[in-house]
Parts: sequence; C-alpha cells; structure tokens
Amino acid sequence: MATGLPVIVTAVGANPDVVRDDVDGLVVPPHAPDALAEAIGRLVKDPQLRRQMGASARARVVDGFDRPHLRERIAAEYVAALSRRGRSPAGWSGRSPR
Repeated sequence: MATGLPVIVTAVGANPDVVRDDVDGLVVPPHAPDALAEAIGRLVKDPQLRRQMGASARARVVDGFDRPHLRERIAAEYVAALSRRGRSPAGWSGRSPR
C-alpha cells in the first residue's frame, strides 16, 4: 500500500481494518482460492481500478499509518491503559516524545 499499489488480503486479523474493500484493495474470505483468483483477475484486467485503488492505498498509509501518526496513537493507547489502572506516566506532557 505504501508503494501505491492495491492489495488483496484475506479477511483475517486486522486486515479488514487496514484495507478497505473495493477502496484500497480487495478483501477475500480466508481459505477461498476461487475468491482469491477472482480478485487477482479483476485487478489484472482493470488498470484504471489498479491505479485508483493504489492511489487510495498510498493515501491511507500516509494519512493514518506513518510514523508521527503511529507514535501519537501508541502514546494515547499507553496513557489510556495507565489511566484505567489509576496511573499516569511520569512527566507526561500530553504529547509523545519525538
């Protein structure tokens, strides 16, 4: 996705959370070789679809999964986990360290 290419993933784990079906790539059921073959064929036959999904995939990575965004999201999760335990990180300023 970061290289601007559409992806085909199986609907397991976090894959469907990262890859939006028919937007950034294609999501197929696990253990479904016919669905996988169909998805591959669809992208092979349609260069415009590949370009469109590839551009969307790249934008998704840049907008939501680059280092600054991930650093902020991880820091926020860390603070939330500590606060659920009645703690706060020492010296926390509300922003993640750079």
